[in-house]
Amino acid sequence: MRIHTNTLNFSDVLGATEGLAGVYVTATGHGSRSHARAFEVRLEGNGGHRNSGAYGAQTDEQAATWDEWGIFLARLYAIDPEMVCGTIKRPIYRNAEHYHWTTGKRFTWLTHGGQHARHRWVFGEADKVARTSRASCKCGAVKRWEW
Repeated sequence: MRIHTNTLNFSDVLGATEGLAGVYVTATGHGSRSHARAFEVRLEGNGGHRNSGAYGAQTDEQAATWDEWGIFLARLYAIDPEMVCGTIKRPIYRNAEHYHWTTGKRFTWLTHGGQHARHRWVFGEADKVARTSRASCKCGAVKRWEW
């Protein structure tokens, strides 16, 4: 995942996995046209399936769970609320406010020990006026997106 930031440095990115058992980060630095710098980040974790890597390449690394990614990103957003995940034109998360709305504020309180290893998403009705959709898991996790 590409992260654009004006604030974060390598030690922030690497430190965001502290205390997450079995979760490891690999980050490379890049330039950014919109921010001071960018990082390409990969997480290895406890997801039970292989990381797909860039452009579909398979590795032996175990992918991080959705919750492990969520905790990791919440820690980075706590340092840089204006960080952008994804591309600037089509961001996955535009900033901390958008991130917490998208994830139902789950990562403001979730601990690694409390994560749900495998979410089973149930898709709800789309809000055609607000142009948003929502999915939820029986554990209480929520995903929202705009269209």
